[in-house]
Amino acid sequence: IQHRAEKVSKPDSIVEYSSEQFTKFTDILRGKNKKYIYKKELIGSNGLAFTLRDARGKSINLSLYKGKYIYIDVWATWCQPCKEEYPFLTKLAKEYSEEDLVILSISIDKEFDTWTKYLNKNKLDGAHLYTGADSEFVQFYDVGAIPRFILIDRDGKVVNSDEIRPSNSELKNYLDKLIQKER
Repeated sequence: IQHRAEKVSKPDSIVEYSSEQFTKFTDILRGKNKKYIYKKELIGSNGLAFTLRDARGKSINLSLYKGKYIYIDVWATWCQPCKEEYPFLTKLAKEYSEEDLVILSISIDKEFDTWTKYLNKNKLDGAHLYTGADSEFVQFYDVGAIPRFILIDRDGKVVNSDEIRPSNSELKNYLDKLIQKER
């Protein structure tokens, strides 16, 4: 009799397990879809309504860059994939004049001092700003994973809040088309 009871309970447990896993999977998909929809809704919204700090601690409002395309690199000093994108980012910066495209590297490190020490130690060039890990900027752009790249147009509107990485050769073609289209 016990042998029969095991046979009955195994299929029941498999069905229960499968149902639980399916529910978890669909919850994950719903969450990802919600984030995808939110990022799409950002397109066309004002992407410059933030004041960040430079390495000296001076407040810099992103609206300072209005009138130019802005390619934002969201990164942190502890992020190895972010560091791997940096050479491609600096190469991209050299290929465009600042009148056409400004490249901003924005750190979401938890500690301002950690970020400034890293910048100084590694002698990083370019425009670097700090926003921290739990800022309005991070919340607005729903930054959950890095590296993350954002493109803003000359009017300060979000073109894409999850843009192509600089290591992807398609980015340059895409940016060239955007910039040429406006000339």
